[in-house]
Amino acid sequence: MLFNLLWRFAVIGFLLGGGVINFVFWKQDNEHKPERTQVLGRTLLGGFIGLVVFVIAGIVFYMSVPHHPVH
Repeated sequence: MLFNLLWRFAVIGFLLGGGVINFVFWKQDNEHKPERTQVLGRTLLGGFIGLVVFVIAGIVFYMSVPHHPVH
């Protein structure tokens, strides 16, 4: 169950991280067009940062939910 939760958090974090970092550089990119490799590297970096953040958030979320309720 933990793996099932974490891989979903990881995918969402990777996509959001890549999107957010490109959104941050949007205005700068309009002023002068960056190289494709620069955009790809930036997207991967943002994606991996988002992946780490969301996996940690997933672990915290998993640990905060009661798994075996007391009867």
